[in-house]
Amino acid sequence: MSNLKNESQIIAIAGLAGAGKTSWILQQIQIAAQTSAQQIVYFAPSSGTVAIDANLVAIQFPDVEILSDGQELDLFTRVANGAIAYVELGFHLDLAKMPLLDSIPESLSYHKVAVCPRGRHYAEFQSWADRVVESDLDTAQISSQVQVWRSPLTGQVFDPSSLNVFWYELTEGGYGEVYRCKGIFDLADGRAFYIDYTKAKESVYVELRLPRWLEGRPQRFSGIEVVGAGLDNSEMIKSITDCCLSDEIIQNYQQQIKRSQLISV
Repeated sequence: MSNLKNESQIIAIAGLAGAGKTSWILQQIQIAAQTSAQQIVYFAPSSGTVAIDANLVAIQFPDVEILSDGQELDLFTRVANGAIAYVELGFHLDLAKMPLLDSIPESLSYHKVAVCPRGRHYAEFQSWADRVVESDLDTAQISSQVQVWRSPLTGQVFDPSSLNVFWYELTEGGYGEVYRCKGIFDLADGRAFYIDYTKAKESVYVELRLPRWLEGRPQRFSGIEVVGAGLDNSEMIKSITDCCLSDEIIQNYQQQIKRSQLISV
């Protein structure tokens, strides 16, 4: 995916779930961080309290300012003062009815980018955008009966084997047809992982650059988002809860890791 020239502006990014919007934004931020001291702002409207992408951006680029709903005026102020703002629009938002974009002051530069799989045509996004970016990521067409299920998981610690079984069942249709799912999870050994799946590709597991959490339940963000049709929310909740460890088991794991670290030193 190619990049845009850095300048003070708002860049709105749209596309289907799993098309590569966040990947493109992370690429742009990486380029800007290496070539400019310009302030960078990230905002994903209507993403709620389980904002997987916003937290992923914050973890990978701690200097990026993350804004949330209700901070639209702050967004405009930052850009007016020289920042570049990336506004990631969820696939579920109506591009024809975007109050945020309609309220951008005329004095601010504004650019619309659609991220679409290479060689595929999506008139809704391509007619809206000022520029189309082709992604090497593919994505499945989404049913009109799409559901989005999100759950906060902060403070929960997962048994890796149980989480793997749940993720396999989830992506193989055990709880309904899944088009896209992603999440940030804290594991028993203190590490945190980002897991990402779309129907057109296999799951990707990324260890996050965070310190191991070895003192009780983690006090940092974790959560899951599932996009699909015919989802059985109650069964997903039951199954993912079964993957979570008790305080006693968490403490035992943490003590074992601490002892092993002392031995290795």
